[in-house]
Amino acid sequence: WFSHNVAVGASAELPYGIDLQSDGRIVVAETVEHGGATADPRDRDVAVLRITASGMLDSTFATGGVALLDLSDGEAEPPPSTVYVADSARNLEVDALDRIVVAVGLKRAGAIDTDFGVVRLSPGGVLDPTFGIGGVASVDIANLSGTVRNLHILPDGRIVASGYYTEANIIRPVMYALDDGGALDTAFGTGGISTDVALALQAEINDFDAQSTGALVTSGYGRDSGTTNDPITMRYDATTGVRDLTYGTTNGVGILGGHAFADNGRQVAVLPDDRVMLVGQLRSSGSLTDGAVMVFSEDGVPDASFGTGGAEVFDLADGIVDHYWGVEVDPRGERVVVVGIGGTTPATDDDGVVYRFPVP
Repeated sequence: WFSHNVAVGASAELPYGIDLQSDGRIVVAETVEHGGATADPRDRDVAVLRITASGMLDSTFATGGVALLDLSDGEAEPPPSTVYVADSARNLEVDALDRIVVAVGLKRAGAIDTDFGVVRLSPGGVLDPTFGIGGVASVDIANLSGTVRNLHILPDGRIVASGYYTEANIIRPVMYALDDGGALDTAFGTGGISTDVALALQAEINDFDAQSTGALVTSGYGRDSGTTNDPITMRYDATTGVRDLTYGTTNGVGILGGHAFADNGRQVAVLPDDRVMLVGQLRSSGSLTDGAVMVFSEDGVPDASFGTGGAEVFDLADGIVDHYWGVEVDPRGERVVVVGIGGTTPATDDDGVVYRFPVP
């Protein structure tokens, strides 16, 4: 196994994204502590690492194997707020030219809120000056803080990213599309951004995948009323960014309800027959979480033939932390692989888990 501590002496490194370049070398994106002389230890930077196929840090990449990106200076909101705005990294993908494309969050210039962002690096780990401004494209919505969650490169080369933001106390889903130069694709949504009030109180996008038609289906969680979330899925036209209001059961949203506690969907995979599989968690009480696999029809209705009401729950151990985070369908369309964390004994412990099963 491989391990490398980018910010020595601190404990807040969070790797989120991983992909392979064409020669098998592995690239990883993570959020790391800012290593400079900052007055606030909450400041963060983005790091991209490259690992050889044999499991060693690749010294030919960037600087000693690590591209360390300080995209913005972290800053705290004025008291009484305790919010600190800083750089963050989420998913990454490698494009057809081996360039590395990373979904990031960064502080808006001249203000204290978070912009959605995308960074592109050359295959060797240098910021690509032909993309955005100096390799960074930032997207601001209504001068409000956004939360970036995922990114995929579409077959036509456009970059689509997802997340959510809050306006007028409603959490709204966000999809935005960029062209190869990092400019917003004005044919997508409104000026390159698709967002609306999908549910009355909350609708978030954590991940998305493409059905055979090219339509983009999402995973996330939200609520139309009350105080607890349900796993949700939505569908968007990949060209126009229009959300499909015929999808699901409530204003274009497929909802897996029937659970009394806060639940969520993390990652999504489209099955060979275009049904939509989410993984995440369902709570058996206010404090106990179980890993969950959830299946919706190709049109966003919970699949009653799968599990109980469209969900199968995995109580992996007595701990409180069972939670699935990632899902992939194998290239032959025969098996599904799920990864997450599972509680062990004692109940405060947790281990990584991988679960494989036939496509349902």
